[in-house]
Amino acid sequence: MKISTRLNPEKLFKFRSITELILAFNTEEKCIDFLEQIIWKDTVVSPFDKDSKVYKCGNRYKCNKTGKYFNVKHGTFMHGSKVSMQKWIAAIWFFVTHKGGLSSMQLHRELGLTQKTT
Repeated sequence: MKISTRLNPEKLFKFRSITELILAFNTEEKCIDFLEQIIWKDTVVSPFDKDSKVYKCGNRYKCNKTGKYFNVKHGTFMHGSKVSMQKWIAAIWFFVTHKGGLSSMQLHRELGLTQKTT
């Protein structure tokens, strides 16, 4: 299954401010599209059977051979997380752009999450 290409994955690290990042990733759908481009490029691949045909079912996909559902977060550190994709994208951007490191307290303040979550 082919996926759309709306945002260039190389763009994530070219934002000069968090404001630019938030404007570019202002919806959950844009974040998911971006992550799909990074992980799957042009073709969605089932994590259960690489050769299986894949069907889009709302905001997730279904592996034809196994009948199992999955989404782009499956098999990543974001799998099972209730944190929004917008906050994940922002957290990754903060982590990559802060040269001196990033504490969980700083991330907690920047994203409005609990320190335990960060």
